[in-house]
Amino acid sequence: MIGQENWDFIIAGGTVASVVFAIVSAQWRLSNWLSNQFTLVKDLVYSNIKEVTKKLEYHEQHDDVRFSQIDKALNEVRLNMAVHQAVNAVLDHNGYKEKRTVRRPAREETSSGIISN
Repeated sequence: MIGQENWDFIIAGGTVASVVFAIVSAQWRLSNWLSNQFTLVKDLVYSNIKEVTKKLEYHEQHDDVRFSQIDKALNEVRLNMAVHQAVNAVLDHNGYKEKRTVRRPAREETSSGIISN
């Protein structure tokens, strides 16, 4: 038969075993919960990175279109300036030194409110 001392040892051992089991199971549950939280955050970050990347690509494409339009406009301005400078060089070489601006005649307003030249 089991004596009182043995029962005390068995009860103490059972108590220690149950405390160890409770700690291990709580640690396992909390580590699973934390792992799931990290997975959720990682998935959220990756999904947001994909959305941001799509938006950046969209804006980069539109920026490329805008910059090409600006480049074309700048080339037109350069071409016009080159033609203007060439015309001025030819006119200066031929001795034409007058101002090259075209002046329109002054307009006068009549009593009826019609503007005439």
